[in-house]
Amino acid sequence: VNFKVCKRILRMDQKSIKLEDAERKECEVRFDFAVICSGCDYTNPIKGNASSLEGRVREVAEWRERVLKTKLPVLVAGAGHVGVELAADLAESGIPLVFATGSSGLLKGHSQWQKRYCSSFFDLKNVKIYEERVEEIGGSNGVREFKLKKSGLIVKTEVFFSCTGFGVPNTKFLEDSDVLLDAKGHVANDEETFQVKLKDGSLSKNVFVCGDVREKKASWRMASFAHFEGEFVGRQILRLARGAKLNKKFSPIPEKSFVVSLGRNDGFVSVLGRTVLWGRFIPWIKKLVEWGWLVVTPCLPAMGWDAQK
Repeated sequence: VNFKVCKRILRMDQKSIKLEDAERKECEVRFDFAVICSGCDYTNPIKGNASSLEGRVREVAEWRERVLKTKLPVLVAGAGHVGVELAADLAESGIPLVFATGSSGLLKGHSQWQKRYCSSFFDLKNVKIYEERVEEIGGSNGVREFKLKKSGLIVKTEVFFSCTGFGVPNTKFLEDSDVLLDAKGHVANDEETFQVKLKDGSLSKNVFVCGDVREKKASWRMASFAHFEGEFVGRQILRLARGAKLNKKFSPIPEKSFVVSLGRNDGFVSVLGRTVLWGRFIPWIKKLVEWGWLVVTPCLPAMGWDAQK
């Protein structure tokens, strides 16, 4: 494996990519096949700056200390899965909290029952939910100042968690290429094969895309989907290398199937959008699912099961 670490990507075409290394030296790498999986930029600490597991663990520990030491309310903006679970953990721990969900409220696109269930949890924890957006208006000496747009409430905080959705796609290096980008900067692609779409309307024969940088529906922007997308694209390249036809059936986990934990003792399980379980034992189910995802799933192909064949 020719493993090349680069500081940034300068540009790319259908046969080569130009890179800049840590010493700011430019180099060109030619390829037979390529996968664009450059992701999106998210705010720290939702996506940290560390490039190793050990560094990420340190980052999380540092943010935990900041939360425990602050004397000002913690501000959480956004109420998808990440925002709701984060706010629930803070509320259960007794951390002063301002929870701004945005104009769409809790868990946009989820069932009314799921929204009410989460809302009752926060009511019991005496957390007021502000269904409005926030904007930063100033601050100094480590204290940031925000304004809730509808109510005009001013919030001063030392700890701000932005959980407002998907970050900016890392596709600047593609702006002058023949790769087609959508209005938000995601890489346009064939939704059946994941081949990149080109500006002339054709599909690339050897460049694929997967992960958050891929143009796709919002409900697919989950880590579990990105995992299966990576496997699918790997199989696609193997098929082409062997002279076989591309697979046109991507098989992720079913949509709207997830586990949401609310602190250490509450939560619910959704399967195809229907709530099938709820209550005190849900966080343990989530831990079991996470363990299975990290430990069992990588072993499945060796056991003869492969969803992306």
